[in-house]
Order: sequence, then C-alpha cells, then structure tokens
Amino acid sequence: MKFFFKLPSRFKIPTPLGTYNPDWAVVMEDAQRVFFVLETKSTTITEALRPTERLKIDCGKRHFALNPALVFRTVTGLADLD
Repeated sequence: MKFFFKLPSRFKIPTPLGTYNPDWAVVMEDAQRVFFVLETKSTTITEALRPTERLKIDCGKRHFALNPALVFRTVTGLADLD
C-alpha cells in the first residue's frame, strides 16, 4: 500500500436517497497503480446492512464504476484488500 486517507465529509455523491460519503480512499502500487474507494462496515454481508445503507452503497458502486481506474469495495478493514 502506498497510502490511504479518510475522505472528508464534504466529499459527497448525490444519490436518489440523499448524499453518500464513502469512508476511505487507498492508493496501492505494485506493477501498476490501483485506486480504491472503501466503505467500511462491520460486515460485508449485504443482507445484514440496513436497506438505506445497502442502497447508498449500490449507488456508490455505480458512481465509481464510471471510472475503470477506480475500484469500490465494502470492507471490514484493510485486510479485506488482499
């Protein structure tokens, strides 16, 4: 991992459910540079999340999928990036 940082509260993605603020951004560098945007939750089991959380995360995935250089993941910690 090259570095990671907490996204500021002013970094918001508009969704039909209101604004969404992912938790972290991570830059990893191996053979190529990879950028991650992360949402940390106590579980990665989608069904265990509240419906509004699940929908906002889905909106975040679709938003970041527009840029193929970015990867959006729901994680419980940095160990989930392996």
